[in-house]
Amino acid sequence: MVQENEAITLLLGVMTLAFLIAKRKEIILMPGAPMLILAFLAGLVAWTATVVEEIAFPHMFNILEHVSYAVSSVLLAVWCWRSRDTRARAAQS
Repeated sequence: MVQENEAITLLLGVMTLAFLIAKRKEIILMPGAPMLILAFLAGLVAWTATVVEEIAFPHMFNILEHVSYAVSSVLLAVWCWRSRDTRARAAQS
């Protein structure tokens, strides 16, 4: 049975994706936007896998969920690191 909090998290993620698509021209101007978007998409895959694992192929989707969380975390950490470096270089100029 799908837990309510997991379904709501997925719903909020899909709504955020719709916002990203609607505002893509503005969002792409952010420093490191592609990496940040990929981190979000990896999280969205994890949230989707969390819900789907309750319905079918629980072992496979559980692995996909955790791999997606790991990928999302690494991408977000790299984005943060690069954003910090970009701001430091801008301050020196």
